[in-house]
Amino acid sequence: MRKAMLIGLALVVATSTGCRLFKEKHVYQDARELPPVKVPEGLDQPNPSAALAVPPVRGKGTLIQEVKAPGMAFQVRQSESGKILIEDQNDLPVLTYFGPASAVREALHGMELPDGWQLASESGDCDAVLRFADPKARAAKELGFFKRVFTRKGRVMDRSGEYRLRCQSAPGKTTLTMLDANDKAPPALLVDAILGGLYQQLLQREKTASAGQS
Repeated sequence: MRKAMLIGLALVVATSTGCRLFKEKHVYQDARELPPVKVPEGLDQPNPSAALAVPPVRGKGTLIQEVKAPGMAFQVRQSESGKILIEDQNDLPVLTYFGPASAVREALHGMELPDGWQLASESGDCDAVLRFADPKARAAKELGFFKRVFTRKGRVMDRSGEYRLRCQSAPGKTTLTMLDANDKAPPALLVDAILGGLYQQLLQREKTASAGQS
């Protein structure tokens, strides 16, 4: 009976004191305020009034600049002869062919356009407008409501639109720049699809010409 009373008394004490009996003591609990630093004789006391002063903003305009994530780069290529290459010029994809513009136009007609692409119009030496109907975006629109909202297949960026091939020709050299509707670089996948296809066509033409000469 006495043992049970002792156990009960211990439980009451533990309950009333909470976890204080087992509370860990931290170092900061022994912290104390220290006197200010004394400046040695012969030295001046620093003035702390401007220690946290915020300098005034100079100039006008927004203080926050827009930061964009870098996009995926398109494939840079160059043939062994160096006569066909795809490179970045001023953040734009450019195909350079050391040959006539007529060969570039023939390459455009000879290549099999990827799914969703069609040749809309042509002009000049080898200028062209290509129209793209994004098949992934089209497939996403055909999904049900819940799949469009809650699945990855439904969250697709629609890249449909018109893309321009701007041709510049000179004796012995033709350059073809691919642009979107805002005269900027299209997405890398689209650049690789079109300029990459033209590159392969011109490369095949070069190999055929070399085989004929041999």
